Amino acid sequence: MSLRQKALVLLGVVLVLAAGIAGWFVRTLVLAHTSLLERQETLHHVETLETILQREQETLQQIAADWSTRDGLYGYMTADFSERKAFEKSQFHDGIFQNNRLHLVLVLHEDHHIQFARLLRHPSGQSFSLGYEISRLLARLQTTGKVRQSGFLQLYRGVFIMATSPITTTDGKSPSRGTLLV
Repeated sequence: MSLRQKALVLLGVVLVLAAGIAGWFVRTLVLAHTSLLERQETLHHVETLETILQREQETLQQIAADWSTRDGLYGYMTADFSERKAFEKSQFHDGIFQNNRLHLVLVLHEDHHIQFARLLRHPSGQSFSLGYEISRLLARLQTTGKVRQSGFLQLYRGVFIMATSPITTTDGKSPSRGTLLV
């Protein structure tokens, strides 16, 4: 093999190696940059979802606070059966659930027995009764006194954003007669 052929072969090998190294280097940089961009985009989406969930939680807490200080709900806690049924029909109908984007309303008496419970299936809008397990789980929530709580509740039907508020009169000066959970 002549010197010229050796030089050409050596040049070819060097070019192939250089192209391989350059390709590996570019691919590594591009993949690293793409991975970084994906992480940044994912973090942005997570932050956006956290903000949305925080707003939903605050809205739900406001709904619970507003509803629990209505004199009608306060009176409902000591009303007789027919008055309670009329109140439930007028105050806890499907339109209220849908307009406020509620899926669950639970009214706990001050002794923690369930006075009223209703779960609305989403997105079909069909309602169904609460199962025994859900009722027992919700009845055990620490919702005593004048404490308002909000957070996330894991149930077998999924995760709920929930808020609780003591049931008092509009002025808030009366003793609590129970807890409203939405």
